[in-house]
Amino acid sequence: MAGFYEVTVTLGGSLSHRLFAKNYTQPGEYTEVIPAPNHRIGATVVVRLRNRHGQVHADSYVLSFNVHFYKMLKWLLVGPFTAMAAVLLTMGTLGRADSALPAGL
Repeated sequence: MAGFYEVTVTLGGSLSHRLFAKNYTQPGEYTEVIPAPNHRIGATVVVRLRNRHGQVHADSYVLSFNVHFYKMLKWLLVGPFTAMAAVLLTMGTLGRADSALPAGL
C-alpha cells in the first residue's frame, strides 16, 4: 500500500535538535545512518513517524553518547601492560638458581 511517511529522529523532545529527517513513499524496513553528537551527552532519542493521514507514532530511547569511553580506554592501555609485566616477572623468577627449592626438603 503506497503512502507518505515522514520519519524524524530528534535528540530530546525538541525539534530544533533534529538528527535525521526523511520521507518515504513505501512501507517497509529501512536502515539509515544517523550521526551521533561529538560531545559527551546523555539524552533521549525520539523517533517519530507521521503518515499521510496525519497520524503520529513516536518511540523514545535513552542513550549515552561518548560518556564512558574513558573506562574502555583505561583497560586498553593498562591491560596489556599488566599482562606482560606478570609474564616477565614469572619468567624471571623461574630462571634464577636461588629461586629453586633446596634438594633436602
